[in-house]
Amino acid sequence: MALKMHPAGAEPVDAFGVEWAVRHDLFTGDSAAARMNVGLAIAAAMPFTSEEFVKAFTAYCYWTFAWDDHLDTLADDPAALAAHIAEVAFALNASTEAPIAEDRWVRGARASRDLLSRCMSPAGRAAFVETNNYWITGELWKRVMQHRQARPGVGEFIRMRKAKMGMTVLAAMTGPGGGYPMGSRQLSEPPVQAFSEAVLLACSFFNDMVSALKEAPVQKHINIMAALGRDDGLPDDRTNAAAYELYERTVCLALRLQRRLLADPRPEVVRYAAELPQWIPATLHFTATSARYHLPDLPGDILELSDTPLVWDSDDHTPPPHPQIAWWWDHALPHVASAPHPRTTASVRS
Repeated sequence: MALKMHPAGAEPVDAFGVEWAVRHDLFTGDSAAARMNVGLAIAAAMPFTSEEFVKAFTAYCYWTFAWDDHLDTLADDPAALAAHIAEVAFALNASTEAPIAEDRWVRGARASRDLLSRCMSPAGRAAFVETNNYWITGELWKRVMQHRQARPGVGEFIRMRKAKMGMTVLAAMTGPGGGYPMGSRQLSEPPVQAFSEAVLLACSFFNDMVSALKEAPVQKHINIMAALGRDDGLPDDRTNAAAYELYERTVCLALRLQRRLLADPRPEVVRYAAELPQWIPATLHFTATSARYHLPDLPGDILELSDTPLVWDSDDHTPPPHPQIAWWWDHALPHVASAPHPRTTASVRS
């Protein structure tokens, strides 16, 4: 699972996404948002897709990041928040001919959908809309958590995070992006779903650790560290270590699940199993370099990459005491060495 890069190159892919976002009035070219380097994440996570798709998906992701930040400004007005989210959902679902609200975020939603539609099959377009509807429920769920100002438990946090991180979008777009059929039927099979969740929630856990300082002013209590602290009774100075252990434990399990799926007789499942884990090294490199996660007084090189787990024994296949994810372990091959491949683990320097 070493880092790969799309043949189009991260810089041209990112430049396309930034230009698209600026043209659609999501942010200005001299803003910090324009330096997020989203193109690096997408070019590394989807190196086997067409150039047209990887650029279109980067533009879409620039909209999602910018819109996510905008929603934080509405967190104290639940009525306005709900109405705005509903307008975006309408824009993503309605016919291109249907009028939409005169709002730059709503227009950006429609424009990103239409851009992606040009490089996907009808089935891919349907999967994009369906999975975005689930993602939008997660955006609303997160703001409800912000409003109530109470730490969620691990179960509720993970249920919210599965939706809010756009996990189903990323899983569903891997097949259409690569030009092969990997539909909802295959994705909903328990071993495949466990694999998808393990890969992408590992990315989420790592992102939570890196972005905690950035997000502390508005959502200090909404991350995997806070949830583990609540359920496991950990003091605040122990939650980062617990989250990192869970991250490595999840990566080890994802690789065991991957080995099971690589032996599947269906070529589309094998390809999916080979390609989806590219999100892990892509996430590490993106969070290590993106202006989105670095506060002005922090160094840019806050990650130290390692070839092997730093804190978790990769031969320990004991599931964690959290039912929301423990079921993944039921679907992994037993007695398979699962040490992570190069550049799937990292330490965060304090």
